[in-house]
Amino acid sequence: SNWSTPINFSIGASKANVTVTLHDANNYAEGLTIFSSADGTYSSIIDMYGQEIWNSADQQFIYYNTNYKGNFLGAKYNELLTYQYPSVEFSLNNDVTWTEPNIRDTHHDLIQLPWGDYLGIGHEYQNGPIHAIGYIQMLYFANGYLADGETNEWPWQGDVLIIWDQHTGEEKWTWRAFDHFNTLDYDINSWNAPPNFSEPAYDWTH
Repeated sequence: SNWSTPINFSIGASKANVTVTLHDANNYAEGLTIFSSADGTYSSIIDMYGQEIWNSADQQFIYYNTNYKGNFLGAKYNELLTYQYPSVEFSLNNDVTWTEPNIRDTHHDLIQLPWGDYLGIGHEYQNGPIHAIGYIQMLYFANGYLADGETNEWPWQGDVLIIWDQHTGEEKWTWRAFDHFNTLDYDINSWNAPPNFSEPAYDWTH
């Protein structure tokens, strides 16, 4: 019951070919659709017609999922913080009802466990070797690095699983990628891009 038709229209002096897909409303699942924006600073709820019925306004909430109480779980972007994406629970009134202590970066997911504590993903940095080859390796050489695949001289980003206390926000349990994975296990393709020497980091397990 979906169908597509090509249409042509002009933008200024140029033409564009666009395909419009019309969706049968009978195929739409009951309920509403909530999502966060690609830039990670805005969330919205739309109905089956694409009309926005709620948004996070200037609160810069990033929606991940919903907990047992119907509140939203995610992060609240704040560029003034050292760690700019603290995990939060928030309501449709844009009230923060829980947050963690913001002692590390968190990202991508947050759930509330059946007994009430919160489980999320953070990351941390630890120096590891540089595995670049060829021209990219020469760039490291030129900036004073050994880039020998052995010397721990470049920050690696490793993920951390965290359980936070529902009342105090303290970290009750952690699982660290650096404790369980070997830095000899890496994606060589990730080392083929020119490095950012102003903000050095190898995105290892992200």
